[in-house]
Amino acid sequence: MTKMDLMLVRMIKNSKSQFLAVLIIIITGICVYTSMSMASANLSDTLDTYYEENRFPHLFVQVLGVPVQVAERLERVEGVGKVTGSLVMDVPVLTEDTEKRKTLRLITIKGDEQELSRSTLLSGRALSDNRKEIWLINQYAKANGIKAGDEIRVQISGADYTMEVAGIVANPEYIYLLESSQSIMPDDEGFGIGYLKEPLGRLIVDEGQNYNYIRIEYEPGAKEEALIEAVEAQLKPYGIISSVKREDQLSNAMIQEELLNLRRLSDSLPLLFLFVAGFILMMILSRMVKKDRLKIGILKAIGYDNQQILLHYVKYAVMAGLAGGLLGSTLGMALAGAMTKLYLEFFNLPLLTVNFDITYIFKAMFLAALFCLISGVVGARGVLKIAPSESMREEPPKKGKRILLERVHFLWKRFSFSRKLVMKNVFRNKKRTAFVISGVALTYGMILFTVTMPSVVDQMMNLHFTEFQKMDYNIGFYKPVDERAVRDLYHIIPIDHAEGKIEYPFELSRGHREVTVNILGLKKDTQFYSFKDTSNRMISMPERGILLSENLAKTLKAEKGDLIRIRSLLTEKEDVEIPVAGVVKQSLGMNLKSMRAQLSGLEASYAMAKETVSKNKILYEQGVLSRQEYDRAVTAERELAAQISSPAIFY
Repeated sequence: MTKMDLMLVRMIKNSKSQFLAVLIIIITGICVYTSMSMASANLSDTLDTYYEENRFPHLFVQVLGVPVQVAERLERVEGVGKVTGSLVMDVPVLTEDTEKRKTLRLITIKGDEQELSRSTLLSGRALSDNRKEIWLINQYAKANGIKAGDEIRVQISGADYTMEVAGIVANPEYIYLLESSQSIMPDDEGFGIGYLKEPLGRLIVDEGQNYNYIRIEYEPGAKEEALIEAVEAQLKPYGIISSVKREDQLSNAMIQEELLNLRRLSDSLPLLFLFVAGFILMMILSRMVKKDRLKIGILKAIGYDNQQILLHYVKYAVMAGLAGGLLGSTLGMALAGAMTKLYLEFFNLPLLTVNFDITYIFKAMFLAALFCLISGVVGARGVLKIAPSESMREEPPKKGKRILLERVHFLWKRFSFSRKLVMKNVFRNKKRTAFVISGVALTYGMILFTVTMPSVVDQMMNLHFTEFQKMDYNIGFYKPVDERAVRDLYHIIPIDHAEGKIEYPFELSRGHREVTVNILGLKKDTQFYSFKDTSNRMISMPERGILLSENLAKTLKAEKGDLIRIRSLLTEKEDVEIPVAGVVKQSLGMNLKSMRAQLSGLEASYAMAKETVSKNKILYEQGVLSRQEYDRAVTAERELAAQISSPAIFY
């Protein structure tokens, strides 16, 4: 050990409290970096493995009803590797607690190994082909205390069915279980997923040889946009409700957003700790250089140059960085496994991939050493200004000058002598003052953010559900029903007021900007919606045109008076252009409100029903469909035709 290194050890020993404080800050920052980075990598690897083993699809298409043969022909589309069709229906769960609404989304499965979006059986047994059995998603079963072997009762098309729970499963489509994009948080107790064998599902759902939900897997190298256009062209006559890519699928989008936020935090939050540690090191070394003025002069006098002495003080900072990086990364790796398990439990991932990448230790040590090296050079640069001859005497005090407050005579005279000294120190030590103010501001900012965030969320929720939407309950219908259903509600349950609305998906575009949203058809004198423009002024439903929510208007870059092109996703009707009648404030979600949507929505359904009848007639003549299925399509067309004169409610 050289004499300079021995001096370094003594310097660390004599300033062990300051060195330890800096070390703790560096360890904390590096621990956050390592744990979050490794947790993000582990979660991403687990998700990719889970998706690959369970064949998570690339495209999800929801339709009103497409024959099985048509769905199978989609595999002939260029780029399509595998297609799986299902019947999907939301049904109420019958329990003793009549105050709590519970919904189960029934999905039919074939149960073979080639099926897309396969479920992982966590407990229980496989589904039988000839028994009324069901698989339940793990989140719903756990929240309601249901185990394999228990029974549940559901109501389908007015009939009650009792089914045995054959098993508890996890599924890649419902890692983050939300009922719809309108849901704010998961309701594991009130909403769940149930899987039935396809023959049983067709028997109780009574949908014939049709699917209403299509999953598609791409071949390697497939051109996604061209593939989607070809698939939509074949399914368009059967009424496309939605076409969703893998990255936009609700559950996947939520977990990918969480992964993105985790990566952002792992990149930004540690820098905050390292910046703080760097500032503290600069201040420590700056004071050390001033304190060691005589020693530095003697070292220069006996032959040491500026670089050697500067390196001596920089080593102090680098030692803190290397030690903090090593200890922080080691602790972070230990925490990464626990963080990964916590995320997997939150997102209900049944697989676990925990890899300990040793390269994170070297990355962390390099990052910490780099920050400390820069801080050491900046903090110890005063070494270069010290001359051996001048170091024999104390450093002369800085030349004083009047501060800004001294020029404000009437204010300055009111300060006491001690307060004047404080004010001069504040203004003459600008760096120290700026550092202290920044630290205090950051601390109080984080505290206030934590304290006020719950009240901000509460206020946002109250504004949305008490001022914007005023209804106490929504009743959804699987198919459009006559407006007489509203009057019937008064005889079924005690209510003060009820009104109908319809909701259909459309694609909106303005220029090159496109977005798919639901258009709500409301009554002009609606009592359940209250609209305020961006200036907080009350507005009413327009006679012509559409009201856009504020978020949707920003997405489309649209203002009042602009024309919006609307394309129906249910029929092949020509696109229409409708003027924007106003932009309204909406805390949550993106929607459009229109009076014209009530009638146009029914017309779209009627046009789709006519096309379905035409195609089913051909299939019936070819012997593919039975007479009963063909008659059902004709009856649906006649019912919609009767509703055109009096708008129905859909949701």
